[in-house]
Amino acid sequence: MALGVYANPAGIQHAERQVRLIRVQLAAKIFVWEAYAKTKPRLIRDWIQAFETAYFTRRSRTPKSETARKKHYYKVLKRLPVGAELTADLLLKAIAAT
Repeated sequence: MALGVYANPAGIQHAERQVRLIRVQLAAKIFVWEAYAKTKPRLIRDWIQAFETAYFTRRSRTPKSETARKKHYYKVLKRLPVGAELTADLLLKAIAAT
């Protein structure tokens, strides 16, 4: 987790304060990653598009590779709500439903 501080005594003190705060939040089960995110969360449709782009970067786009993608990956991906943020829980439910 990048805090954007220098590796000097003041920066290290700041980082240590952040660690203590996060430790308390984790223990209380109130830690939220979004509070530390610098960018907007990506939706499932964004992840699917990125996966498809990466998939066809590694393979030629042929009828065979299209069929393989649909058969092996889209079977699970189509069960995800494309307008939602991707979570481990959503992914596990989609996998369990196949």
